[in-house]
Amino acid sequence: CYGVICSLARSKFAMAKGGVIFNCGGQATLSTASLENEGVVHSIATAALLFSCSSNEEENLRPRSVASLDALLGAYCRAIKGIEESKASLDCPPDNPWELTSTFAGVSTSVSQNDARPALQSLAASLFPLLWSAAKSSQPKSSRLAAARWSSQLMKSLDIVNACHLLCFLAGDIDVTTASVARDGLGLSLDADVGIDDPKVTTMCPSFEALVGVLFLKDNSGRGSSWRPTYFDFTPNGQCAALRFALMSLLNDIYGDDKAVKKFIAAISSSLLELGPGSSNIALLEVCAICLRSSLEASKSAREWITKESSLINCQSIAQLACSASSSKARRHFAEACGILYEDVSLYGKNIDLEKWAEVSGVSEALNVCSNKLNAMQTSLFMVGEVHGAAFLGAACVRSLRMV
Repeated sequence: CYGVICSLARSKFAMAKGGVIFNCGGQATLSTASLENEGVVHSIATAALLFSCSSNEEENLRPRSVASLDALLGAYCRAIKGIEESKASLDCPPDNPWELTSTFAGVSTSVSQNDARPALQSLAASLFPLLWSAAKSSQPKSSRLAAARWSSQLMKSLDIVNACHLLCFLAGDIDVTTASVARDGLGLSLDADVGIDDPKVTTMCPSFEALVGVLFLKDNSGRGSSWRPTYFDFTPNGQCAALRFALMSLLNDIYGDDKAVKKFIAAISSSLLELGPGSSNIALLEVCAICLRSSLEASKSAREWITKESSLINCQSIAQLACSASSSKARRHFAEACGILYEDVSLYGKNIDLEKWAEVSGVSEALNVCSNKLNAMQTSLFMVGEVHGAAFLGAACVRSLRMV
């Protein structure tokens, strides 16, 4: 049976009207106009059956169920690509403008009034609960891997925000292959720093405001009965991927919403408070430091939020992390974050003099701490990490004094 499904899904039969391959061999009940405009009916009956098989099948037959899921995924991708290409070709004017009065005009008018996107959005709404169920940690590795592939190859073209939400969760999976597929779907490498070096990143990043609205949601009661964990429920590796991808979205969104930036900073602050300066989770600590520094550098509202009393962390606590964090990379980025806050004089009032600025911003206190840490090198007992962090923080303070 799995072989038959693979053969049919990989053949032209998958493009036949009625979507028989997607509906377990049944004919969908839609009007003739819908069939003509959409080309293929997108049911999830076959997908639901195969995902159930990948979870409950015997071990020796499970690879065949996964192969059937991959073949069905390819059929979905080809069908959706065909719909979008036909829609684009009908919407484009012909080379000869006089042809607009011929049969082309009549065809384009009838089809343009029935956009295929609503049908694809309905397909996405039906598939996401299925994929979230397959992505649970209690499911077999084959089921979680299939969920990662479907999210990366299919769902991103239908609903990029929710697809990236699911990929961020799967990037923290205990299975190396599943996590790798999810990271590739997000455009993240395993060992690279957060950045936007890849020119293709701009085409795959959703709106920062929309992404933050689903990733960093603390109260999940408004998401309905379906199970959809947020950043605060992710594993540490999943949190790393979520923070890195959210930063990429922020750097690519020139109209970043101030409220969304505050939620992002609040999530970073919450993770830093849970980790503490001596945390053994070096990867998440470093990502938090990188995202905090980059956010403060890119967003004025982020800098203003940190200096408010309602913020979970402030410049003084960041300075302490710059000296006491257990990672050299994290100490360097924390020190740079302090320097960014010090150099923005407008945060501490208008027409402020140098002496008052040094006191209000915390530069004077930070320099005293750095001096004590560096003087400790003359004793027989001192912490190398603290001295290293004090050197970075002191350099940031001196730079801010020169810039101001």
